[in-house]
Amino acid sequence: MTLRPARTAVVTLLLALAAAAGDAQAPPPVVRAHAGTIHSMAIAADGRMLATASLDTAVKLWLLPSLQPLAALRHPDRATAVAFWGGSLASGGADGVIRRFSLPAGGPLGSFPAHPGAVQALAASPDGKLLASCGSPQDNAVRLWSLDGKLVRALQGHGAECNALAISPDGTLLASGSDDRTIRLWRLPEGEPLATLKGHSGDVHGLAIAPDGSLLASVSADRTVKLWSLPLGRPLASLRGHGEIVNAIAVAPDGRLAVTGGDDRVVRVWSLEERKSVTTFDPLADAVKSIALAADGTIYAGGAAGHLRLLPIAPATAPAQ
Repeated sequence: MTLRPARTAVVTLLLALAAAAGDAQAPPPVVRAHAGTIHSMAIAADGRMLATASLDTAVKLWLLPSLQPLAALRHPDRATAVAFWGGSLASGGADGVIRRFSLPAGGPLGSFPAHPGAVQALAASPDGKLLASCGSPQDNAVRLWSLDGKLVRALQGHGAECNALAISPDGTLLASGSDDRTIRLWRLPEGEPLATLKGHSGDVHGLAIAPDGSLLASVSADRTVKLWSLPLGRPLASLRGHGEIVNAIAVAPDGRLAVTGGDDRVVRVWSLEERKSVTTFDPLADAVKSIALAADGTIYAGGAAGHLRLLPIAPATAPAQ
């Protein structure tokens, strides 16, 4: 498929108009973004785009903060993971293939087979040179890829399917979380194993690293949020509040807050300094399967029914919503 000049011009015009107008258009609080579960989402480093991946086979690009649609991209099977990578968008599917698309219009840049089963998570290094992928209970491996789609190395150690990945802001550490209930830390780019973190009593579903690289947060089927010091992974705290499986976590760009979402249809905002829940959004209409947090304090919560919800972080003194 060839990128059409007319489509490129429209997208470029949208970006220019948004910048000129200061993105004055207020986005709706709830958007039916997909026809199926929003399994993954990511915000571009410059904060201008959101990508969502859904089990309805679509990957979509959205202009922020207006949430105007930029592109709708299709996988032949369920779309399961997204990450902004080296000036492009990478997406993984249930067919085990990673695909790359141009930004902002979404023209295809190529694809490569990554795993024998579904790609469950993607994470890109800050310099854009490496992409980490994991998933596939057939091999349980975490794989590192170069921008040309070549395998750099495969990291073995998990005893079950890997669900979550996070790379530190300086690009020197990779964390992976698995159905084996552990988190593994790896040195980048060598892939050297550094530590295995044990403490969750359920599958690890989500990971996030604080902007200063000093803290790792994890969420699990055991309903907890756990905090670990980096780079060695010493346990710091176990936070409780969700009533069911916790699926996703994001840390604010200033490192003060974390946001989580779960099958209990609740989004919680946590103070990482006080290590407690400060704001709750509940009950939402469906389970929260993915989370992203913008620099302006907007929470993007992806639902099991395909709804994308925008929740502004409230002050700690505000009542729960």
